[in-house]
Amino acid sequence: MRSFELDILDGHAIMHNNNDVILIDTGAPSTLHKNDTLDFMSVNYPVLTKFMGMTVGDLSVLLGKYVTTLPGIDVLKNYSILFDYKNRSVKFNYNETDKD
Repeated sequence: MRSFELDILDGHAIMHNNNDVILIDTGAPSTLHKNDTLDFMSVNYPVLTKFMGMTVGDLSVLLGKYVTTLPGIDVLKNYSILFDYKNRSVKFNYNETDKD
């Protein structure tokens, strides 16, 4: 399990992972990132740089804060996630699944 500091901006959960500013939200089917690969929790994921005509630059303008990443279910499905709003942290634990 790995813990990250959590910022709250107008009700949006935002965390930092190395040089990435990640908006944790629900509903995105695919991850949107500044590059076509995302290194998260020591796993390198192929991701999108544009989704339905939108980039993370466009998302940053809408949010009013610079973000590099909007993780989708394609990445988040691999983790158990625990939000601790009181202590401003979020914890990710890689799910070991049976791949039969």
